[in-house]
Amino acid sequence: LAEKPDVVVIATGAQSRGNGTQAMFPQPVPGSDLPHVTTASDLLTDSTRQLGHTALVLDDIGHYEAIAAAEYLAARDVAVTFVTGLPSFAPKMNGTFRNEKALQSLYRGNFRLLVGHSLIAIYPQHCVVRPLRTARTEEIAADTVVLVTQKTPVRNLYDELRGQVPDIKLVGDAASPRTLQDAIREGHLAVRALA
Repeated sequence: LAEKPDVVVIATGAQSRGNGTQAMFPQPVPGSDLPHVTTASDLLTDSTRQLGHTALVLDDIGHYEAIAAAEYLAARDVAVTFVTGLPSFAPKMNGTFRNEKALQSLYRGNFRLLVGHSLIAIYPQHCVVRPLRTARTEEIAADTVVLVTQKTPVRNLYDELRGQVPDIKLVGDAASPRTLQDAIREGHLAVRALA
């Protein structure tokens, strides 16, 4: 506000909900607040985290984030169970074939893939999952649980500045969580529109 800008472009991103909410089950997963539950970004940036011997990675997005978490865990000799409600492993990566290379690498270790499954509950040393098309449940050992689910926009600054500057534009994940390419495109178009 001290700069008295003509235009402000807000690109503050998004943050993980961290509660395990999944597209097919839009309510928080019981146990998502336990200390061994984390997000992919926190997992990859906290080198002091104790991982244990087993992990469950929940992927409700289908892009590279969950793959990165699984590869990180597998590289540390953690047995990984990859659970996704999607019909295949990281389907948004199909065009790049990175999902196939990742699967080849992951299957060299102790890796299990459960597609078409949802995470029902998290307990201190295991999780409960079930296929989307049946009520049958299964317990999966998990010393670490990584939740890769839809994010929520970080738009506090936008809300604070709205009405206080002549023109304000909300772009990228702050507008709606999607991909990096979407954010770059929207930022580019927002600035080009000013010229």
